[in-house]
Amino acid sequence: MNETERIEAIWRNRVEAARLRVTIARDRLTDLRDQLQLPDYLFLYRNELQEEFHALSEYRRVLEIYTDLVATGKIPDEPHAERS
Repeated sequence: MNETERIEAIWRNRVEAARLRVTIARDRLTDLRDQLQLPDYLFLYRNELQEEFHALSEYRRVLEIYTDLVATGKIPDEPHAERS
């Protein structure tokens, strides 16, 4: 595996991880909507909505970097080490 393929694999993993965070955030939001009887519903709903927004923003950012890498060969400015 050459360096470009290694970097692409790292960013492909980051895209998948970011997509998974979006899915989890949306699932949590749906679960919370089903619990409308909770007294703190509005507070909890806003928090979960904010989490979904942040997850989606990160997904878009990582996907754009990965797309640039694959489509144009542009190496990201960010470190290429795997994140946990």
